[in-house]
Amino acid sequence: MRISALSKVTVIASMLLAMLTLSSKVFAEDIDIYLNALLKEKETARVMLMFDTSGSMLFSSQSGTRCARKVLDYYTEEETDVCARYDTKEEWYCKRWGRRRCAEWATKTVEYCAEYEVETKPVYKWQKKVECSVNPGDDGKCYEETVLYNEDYQEVAQCADSRLKVAKAAVTDVINTAADVDFGVGVFRDTTSHIVAGIGSKSKAELKTIINGLNGANGTPITDSAFQVYRYFSGKNVFEKDKLSWNRDTSIENGSAYISPFANLTGPGGSYQPRCDNNAYFIMMTDGDPSDNSGYHSAAGSIETLLPDAKYTDATYKDDNDKEHTLSTKFQHFPRLAEYMAKNDVYSKDTKVNNVYTYTIGFGNGMSDEGEGMLEAAAEKGKGKYYDTTDPTKLNENLKATLNQILELSGNFTSPSVAASQSDNTRTKEFVYYSLFSPIGSTRWNGNIKKLKISEHSVVDQTDSPAINDKGEIDKHAKTFWLDYNPSEGDAPDVDGGNVALGGLNAQITSPAERKIFTDVGNGDFNSENTNVLSKIKLALNDYYGGEASEQQAKDLINWMRGIESGSGDDIVLRQHIMGDALHSKPAAITYEGSEEDKTHLLFGTNAGFVHFFEDTSATKATEVWSFIPSELFSIQPALMDNAAGKLYGMDLTPTIHHDDSNGDGKVNSGETAWAFFGMRRGGSTYYALDISDRANPKLLWSKGNADYPSLGQTWSQPKVIYVNHPSYADKPLLVFGAGYDKKQFEEGGANTVGAGVYLVDAETGDKVWSTDDISFAGKDSIVGRIATLDSDYDGYTDRLYAADVAGKIWRIDLAGTNTTDWSAFEFASLSANLFYQPEVARTYYSKVTSYSVDGDVVNSTRMTVPFEAIVVGSGNRTTPMDTSNTDQLFMIRDTNVITKSYKTNAPSAIKAIDLMDIDPNTFGSLVKSPDKFIEKESQLASYSGWKYSLTGVGEKALAKPAIIGGVAYFPTFMASTTDSSSCSLTGGEGRLYAFHLHYGVNIYENAYTVTGDSIPPTPELVYSEDSDAKSQFLLIGIGAGENNSGIIKAKSINDSAVPELVCDENNNCEIKLTGGFVGFKTHRSYLYKEITNKVN
Repeated sequence: MRISALSKVTVIASMLLAMLTLSSKVFAEDIDIYLNALLKEKETARVMLMFDTSGSMLFSSQSGTRCARKVLDYYTEEETDVCARYDTKEEWYCKRWGRRRCAEWATKTVEYCAEYEVETKPVYKWQKKVECSVNPGDDGKCYEETVLYNEDYQEVAQCADSRLKVAKAAVTDVINTAADVDFGVGVFRDTTSHIVAGIGSKSKAELKTIINGLNGANGTPITDSAFQVYRYFSGKNVFEKDKLSWNRDTSIENGSAYISPFANLTGPGGSYQPRCDNNAYFIMMTDGDPSDNSGYHSAAGSIETLLPDAKYTDATYKDDNDKEHTLSTKFQHFPRLAEYMAKNDVYSKDTKVNNVYTYTIGFGNGMSDEGEGMLEAAAEKGKGKYYDTTDPTKLNENLKATLNQILELSGNFTSPSVAASQSDNTRTKEFVYYSLFSPIGSTRWNGNIKKLKISEHSVVDQTDSPAINDKGEIDKHAKTFWLDYNPSEGDAPDVDGGNVALGGLNAQITSPAERKIFTDVGNGDFNSENTNVLSKIKLALNDYYGGEASEQQAKDLINWMRGIESGSGDDIVLRQHIMGDALHSKPAAITYEGSEEDKTHLLFGTNAGFVHFFEDTSATKATEVWSFIPSELFSIQPALMDNAAGKLYGMDLTPTIHHDDSNGDGKVNSGETAWAFFGMRRGGSTYYALDISDRANPKLLWSKGNADYPSLGQTWSQPKVIYVNHPSYADKPLLVFGAGYDKKQFEEGGANTVGAGVYLVDAETGDKVWSTDDISFAGKDSIVGRIATLDSDYDGYTDRLYAADVAGKIWRIDLAGTNTTDWSAFEFASLSANLFYQPEVARTYYSKVTSYSVDGDVVNSTRMTVPFEAIVVGSGNRTTPMDTSNTDQLFMIRDTNVITKSYKTNAPSAIKAIDLMDIDPNTFGSLVKSPDKFIEKESQLASYSGWKYSLTGVGEKALAKPAIIGGVAYFPTFMASTTDSSSCSLTGGEGRLYAFHLHYGVNIYENAYTVTGDSIPPTPELVYSEDSDAKSQFLLIGIGAGENNSGIIKAKSINDSAVPELVCDENNNCEIKLTGGFVGFKTHRSYLYKEITNKVN
């Protein structure tokens, strides 16, 4: 099959679209951090493309030589009948003042002259009235000065591979496929240029008609054409208006001046509609050097006035011998103007700073070294990029690359995923996978997954270069894995960095018609032959557009969902970007046994409605094995295809994988079971289960929703796989999850109807085993986070759960014994805060200090080692990350009732925030050199049920699950930006990672927190590695820049003793030692013992 996006025309369009990935951002719910209120509606990039229509564009795109011309005879007789020459091989054209004219002044189509007798002239041109073949008659007569030239003005028709023909095909393809772009088009005209379509003034169909009607003639007025574009953006007078063609776009003119696209900002009813993206983009596409004649550089003086010599450094270029030269004068004008437009406010009539950035494409092989140097300098000084398209058939690819560059927004990556080692479960594989997305003010967010590697305690790219920058993002110079290149031939991978539009898994979807996609209706195949699919797609179209959708419209939408923009058979045009955003869905890694080599596979969902399953094939290749889309998400597809305003959600929850690894080798072998479970978050209220034991042939196990689980809301809670000591399920895996999010209650102020509860279900069938609906459960608020689990007696069965709800309550659920009637739930803590993520639970013990004082002086202290479960959680409303009205907190709560039992009666009282000691890192940290005062403070802490730390940043809140590693509590937080909400920047804020001593809240590292970036940080991901001495070492990734921009922090531990260690020097200067060294695997005390007499069997 031939994909036209990869054909001759492809490379221009790819270049144009790599210029176009510019800043759009979204908003709604927790995505407020990516877009503020001004960016709720869709904004499009504004791009002016200057199309070279010089005579050299009629040359062959392959040989660079002038196309073969027809040889026409001159007439020397007194009178001659023109009709003899008016046939399909030799044609005459009506022309006046250098412009072809006919009746009604038509110029968009070639028009031939009809029979007419004319007299000879010594200059070999026919002159007098000449009738045109279109609309003959009096109204069709040409004017007195009409001349009949014996020159072929339709050379492109005689040259199948002319540059003009290739350029037309490339540009129309880009216009047809580019989303989120308002195009304008200018063309060369004699010694200057004119704008045939203002930005956003013409439809795609009109633009394509205009471009297909262009013809090549005259010189190459690069200087004056660039200046014409500047005049347009600046809203100043039309440049050399008297020389311009009548067929320019006069709708963008007001008298003698242009109407700047920066000024034309109107919304509904003509009201002023400010934009947040105040930049515009200029693409100069040309095949030759600027013409020599001074008439082609009339704007030179005006350009020098804008940017005088004192403020401009002459541009240079290098010749074939790599020797540097200064560009001569005629080559300096364009770079000078490009620099001015990039650095100065081009349109000064409003309060915004409006810049224009310049991108250049050198097209064909007709340019000199100096001409190429001019284009390269203009792009560099204009803050754009230069694309050298020596092979004109690459123009399509380069145009798309240009647009992708323009639309580029640094990807905001979520928590990375790691894969376990196949041979050693105490180590992870060296590769990590990052999910990125590009937020825009419309439904269709682009997403991607990229692969990096951990090497010697640093995250590196395919070339072993550091891949994380000082902002904690994938560095723009990084060359991630899966970029296709051949190292054996000396090739190097391209740079893709954090650009969502480049590289990654999205670039691996190249054959959309052949993709293996299945769904949950009919025979399961997602194609138009499945009548159930076709019927549901038609219903989705009907609901979106109204009326009755045709079968062909339904088939077109199915093709679009597969990744086909248009076309069929051998003329398929790929969508520019197929993969949706995995906003909250982190890729899950699982390894399968292979015939030759074991392969890691990645499973994740996106807000385009799909679940994707990819094989990590090699360093340069990944393979999509299959995708799945539930039929309930067909409903969002018309809006996605239409790229409507607002945000839509699909399969937006991290999948859970259950692998029954019977031989313990860490990979799925033949005969072993592997199941995957998916929630939808804001995408819906259903859980889906797939059997992925056969990696190539998945099966739908079950799907269940509110009809099966009556308390279920939106499925926000990622399931956990557990085993419980239930007589019917002791050997069967179960899922445990919260009842989810009640949007109506939490966002619309309605009464609680769903979301308050916890479910245990059969992992294989989805059948409910038990839920809090079966007991007298007092919870009234949504439980949206994962459920914390504990095996309190180490028998291999989960017997205790902790669940946090959005109103600040933590529920303890005891699965005591085998009789479910003894299972109970009680309110363990009530913190009057928003808890959106699961609490983390760690079994530990502390040294409880009891002091006896006389007249305020401590005279005696006793210690008792007390076991407890440390319940660690942070507060914050995930749905309003920009809110600054609350003071949120980090909590460590001690649950000293370490024995699982039934609490159907006599449940302990709920621990409240007032029962927790207020601390900061100095509460104990400042006392380590004063042991007596430290012990006194310990005594105070013992009277509380734990501690709380108030976050000090404006609007700072905990928006991810904490982690406990080596006795250190890691809390990710996010602090909202203080930028005025009416501003148009990426609102963002500051992500932080705190690392506190679990018992005392003391800093473990030098500072209380590490800045992770400007978006919501995830829970740190734990990687098992080794240090230089081959000792086990825990590493944390997904924590921003890390140590020395490595993307990694080496995990530390607290002192391994319950009693703080007192260390004294030779001068008897003593200090409390609270922290140990770096932490890895080693043998620890792994049980607690407390004698009881009433344990439930």
